[in-house]
Amino acid sequence: MKVRSLTFLVPIRFLRDFSQIAPFIRSFVDGISKRYGLDIWSLRLAVDPQIPNEVNRFIDFLDEVSEDFNYYAIPIFCDNTLDFDLIVSLLSNYNKLFISMFGGLSEFKVFRDLLIYVKDKLPLESFVRLSFSIDGPIITPYFPSASAGKDVMILASMLYVNDLLNAVRNGQSISKVILKCSNSVREFMAEIIGYLKINSMGLDISISPWMEESVVDLIEAFGGVKFGGIGTLSSIFRINELIKSIASSEDFYVGYNELMLPYAEDSKLMLLGGEGLISAYDLLHLSSVCVAGFDMIVLPKMSRELVNMLFMDIYSVLKSKGKPCGVRLILSDGVYGDMVDLGFIGSAPVMRLN
Repeated sequence: MKVRSLTFLVPIRFLRDFSQIAPFIRSFVDGISKRYGLDIWSLRLAVDPQIPNEVNRFIDFLDEVSEDFNYYAIPIFCDNTLDFDLIVSLLSNYNKLFISMFGGLSEFKVFRDLLIYVKDKLPLESFVRLSFSIDGPIITPYFPSASAGKDVMILASMLYVNDLLNAVRNGQSISKVILKCSNSVREFMAEIIGYLKINSMGLDISISPWMEESVVDLIEAFGGVKFGGIGTLSSIFRINELIKSIASSEDFYVGYNELMLPYAEDSKLMLLGGEGLISAYDLLHLSSVCVAGFDMIVLPKMSRELVNMLFMDIYSVLKSKGKPCGVRLILSDGVYGDMVDLGFIGSAPVMRLN
């Protein structure tokens, strides 16, 4: 198990105070993590929701404060007055910056238009750093959606697919593994907040893949199914019920707390997508059965009309879940099977739309 992300949520009004301790956090966290035998994959910083035109006022300072962090995120309010050139400029000039937007259908349409605009201005890797939270913002360590609330918090997420997969293959309870991993991270975080005098901490126990550590393997082993075939929905649903049972037990668990299927971050999903065995719509349908959102989907070239229809379908499926969901899309000019470059993520095959 790895700590996928250790995310400091810092409202802008506390950023200057936080800047006094920021330079020492990396070495302090590294020292503690070694004692706990934990591998900290990334250190992140997220602020509270901001008005777009105010971002330039503090972005350089935030970038400076984040020098020892891997990434930082800004959730922003959006409406039909959003300056698309501002977003393009931010993504171009600050390569550690992730941006999320949030709201309902009208804001989602603004996000749609922004993506179309970004497609003509920036390389595809920029889409990796841009997302929308339906019914957000979301207090989560996961980027780009991470958003601070009213107070400073520390949140964590885990990369523990293989731990769960080994449990299934050995006939063990994955609930016990989730709790064991969670308790290990909890003890580690408790020492951090005690030392830094931060009042709140939380853990998002979502099951999320990273390349060869694939959620596909877990879904197949848990349900005794072939991914995409009969039984896939049931396997996902039952895994998610176990997550929800634990996440609902106490306030320590925050964020999505669901199974995740980020296409371009899972090697088995990409293999299936590249071979045409699953489509973008297949993953959208699966998101209706308790998956955290529609994430890192590499779409083929589409007409404006088709993009509009797709966005309405995405909104319809995710809105019906009754809880915040994330959307991150890569609008490519490729056709099914083409490989596209997503920068620091690597390359990914374009999917069939349906």
